[in-house]
Amino acid sequence: MNSTVLTDLLELLCQKSSLQFLALQRAIFDEGAVVSLVEFLEKNQKLKKLDLSWCELRATGFKPILECLSRNRRLEDINLSWNDISDLRNAPHSYKEELDRSKPAVE
Repeated sequence: MNSTVLTDLLELLCQKSSLQFLALQRAIFDEGAVVSLVEFLEKNQKLKKLDLSWCELRATGFKPILECLSRNRRLEDINLSWNDISDLRNAPHSYKEELDRSKPAVE
């Protein structure tokens, strides 16, 4: 799924407040799609499971998502596998703390 389609989809999903599971495997996230995902995560009060596997996310693009996830207490299952967020280990200390706080919810 390209980033334009993804952005449009996430904007439509913001209106779907009962959604509990969102699978976006292999979606391409540009800056606009990341912003749309963060807005969706902040508005949706029911989402319990999020799959972002194989999205080629990197630490720089993942930062806003991570910040949002660190505030989200509703999600029970987050799949971030097969992304290149390993460079978060070299990120500033505050990012590491946010990642550590979100670890129990990350597969």
